[in-house]
Formats: sequence, C-alpha cells, structure tokens
Amino acid sequence: MIDPTYEPLVFDTCVLSNFAIVGRLDLLCEAGASRFVTKEVYAEIVDGINYHQNKNVQKVEYLSQIVQSIENNNFVLFSPSSEQFDLINELSAIGALNKGEISSMVLAKQKGAVFVTDERRATNEAIRRSIKVLDLKNYKGTVLLSDFFLGSKIINDSEYSRIRQLLKENRYEF
Repeated sequence: MIDPTYEPLVFDTCVLSNFAIVGRLDLLCEAGASRFVTKEVYAEIVDGINYHQNKNVQKVEYLSQIVQSIENNNFVLFSPSSEQFDLINELSAIGALNKGEISSMVLAKQKGAVFVTDERRATNEAIRRSIKVLDLKNYKGTVLLSDFFLGSKIINDSEYSRIRQLLKENRYEF
C-alpha cells in the first residue's frame, strides 16, 4: 500500500461519503500531502443534497458536512486541465464510469496524485492507465485508509471498530 501521508490524494465521492457517514471526515485531513476533490465530485455531492432534501435528513446532513469541509479548504476544489481532454473522452467512452470517477482519475494522473475510491471498476481502470491507487490488490479506499489510521495510531482499536460497525450498518461491504 502507498503511504497516504506524503502523497497528494484525489478523492472520489464514495470515500468522502463513507467517512462523513461515520462522522469522521476529519480523518481524511490527516492523510495526504494535499487533498483534492474535483468540481464534478462536488457537483455529485450537491446533487445528492438536492435530491434527498425533504426525503432523507441523515443523507443531507452528512453530504452537507462534505460541502462544508470543502468550503473550509480541507480539500482543494480542482478540475483536470483541458489538456487532458483525450483521456476524459477515452474514459467516458467506457460507459461504466461516472463523471466524478473520470474527473478524479484524470486529475490524479495530471497531478501525479493517488486516486482514492471504493469502486472496483474505477480502480482497475486507473491501474490499467498507470494512475496511482492506494493498493494494487485492494480497491476499497475506505478500508485502506481506516487501516492506515489505526496502524498510524491516529485512531485506536475502539474507534476503528466503531467506524467499521457504522459502515456495516450503512450497508458497506467489506
């Protein structure tokens, strides 16, 4: 596994959402030389807030935490440069990746950063295109980062267990 302490990281929506769900979005601020979120990921989060407004208060609350964290500059809001247009088109043509995944992968490649996601398909495509990922064998960024935080003593065993239990309660598959 790549040590996330010293690498710039580009987060996809799923990992941000998972850490927000368990109330520990702050942990992501312990990782990465710099932390990026693309404008497309930000738009997915805002769309989620709008969609769940008056339907699911809990989802609106945790998605709003992500927006607030981005607005507080815990993450740099960025989009890939137009020079990456060919790669964006190639990834879009696959049809199985969403705009947030595509933009995050392209920005990671552009910046030499690590693409952080929980999506197997996106991780495999990133590996195929020589885009850095946390681990070549495990595609689950949420699990890898949680394990890193435990191993680095950023969280203790009790907090690690609590995070895993909350993720499980929210249908996260380990």
